[in-house]
Amino acid sequence: MIPYELMKLRMLNGSHVSLSFPSALLGYARIDDAMKNELIYKYVENYLKEVMPSVPDIPVDLNLYSKLLLKRYSNTAIGD
Repeated sequence: MIPYELMKLRMLNGSHVSLSFPSALLGYARIDDAMKNELIYKYVENYLKEVMPSVPDIPVDLNLYSKLLLKRYSNTAIGD
């Protein structure tokens, strides 16, 4: 796998899946609604921090990418 693909799989896909399970158990049908829950938001934020060291060295600001993912998941217009 190429480094950028690993970044996407571990950060975007991984956080999305890991966010989905507790959100569903708490009764949330949409990701943006779940992200309004402080515990869910922190869970995803911490997940991203923990997974960052496993991403190969690439010229991407992973902290910024994490913030963008949190913003995306919180966006009511996307409706995941």
